[in-house]
Amino acid sequence: MIDPGGYHPIPRGLHHRPAWRGVDVVLEPTKVISIDPGREKCGVAVVSSEGETILKTIVPAGRLLDTVRDLVARHGVSTIVIGDRTGSRELVRAIREMLGTGGTGNGGAGSRADKATTATGALHAGRDIEVVLVDEHESSMEARHRYLRDHPGRGLERLLPVSMRVPREPYDDYVAVILAERYFGKIR
Repeated sequence: MIDPGGYHPIPRGLHHRPAWRGVDVVLEPTKVISIDPGREKCGVAVVSSEGETILKTIVPAGRLLDTVRDLVARHGVSTIVIGDRTGSRELVRAIREMLGTGGTGNGGAGSRADKATTATGALHAGRDIEVVLVDEHESSMEARHRYLRDHPGRGLERLLPVSMRVPREPYDDYVAVILAERYFGKIR
């Protein structure tokens, strides 16, 4: 989080050249779990601050918390990024509880605390994990285009413009990757 006193720490994984020293400092890449929440299924991705998509998948909504718990333990993430639309408030509350911070002590709906919360607990071995809501506006459309670009189609379908093609499978995982990219774009 940005300190109101004006100090802006450089996120891990970004390059910084201190003007007074003339040397490059390369910090360890940060990993985030990004979630596109939904009522029936959720897109989940683990993305590094260098833009590498480490994992992307779609999970049933009922298994989301177990998946997040496993990914936190396996990948050592610093932040959980959540799309701000369908079911996001409930998901933030559930993740806070899972991380050991509780779901109600950080202000009411719409408060600044709902936008970003630092959580600590035994689950992540003393690391601080920030839970951040990211604007989802038009992320599904962007993900649809990216999915269709990555899956060019078969036969005559390849001749159709992207705008006329229909994805063969859900692409919520692509939305999760885009949400992570938006998060990293904001902090740079």
